[in-house]
Amino acid sequence: MNDTGAKPAVLHQRVGWLELFYHLVFVVVIVRLTHLVHGDPSWSLIWTSIGLTFVVWLAWSNVSAMTNVSGVVGPRGARCSSSRWPGWAS
Repeated sequence: MNDTGAKPAVLHQRVGWLELFYHLVFVVVIVRLTHLVHGDPSWSLIWTSIGLTFVVWLAWSNVSAMTNVSGVVGPRGARCSSSRWPGWAS
C-alpha cells in the first residue's frame, strides 16, 4: 500500500508468440528426454537423462526470467514494437 492507502495498480504482461514457441520447444525436449528412460534403461542412461533434464530446466528458467524481466523479446534480443514487427507485441 502507498501513503494514500490505495492498492497500487498491477501491471500484467501479455505472453508473446515467441515465448509460447520457446515453451513448446522445451516441452517437446522434456518429452523426448523421458523417452530415453522408457523400457529397460541402464543406470548411466538414467543419470544422463537426469543431467540433460536439469540443463533443459536451467535454460527454460533463464528464458522465462529474461522474458518476465525485459518484456516481450523479439528476434536477436530486440524489444518488439508493433511498428517493427506487427503482431508480435500487442
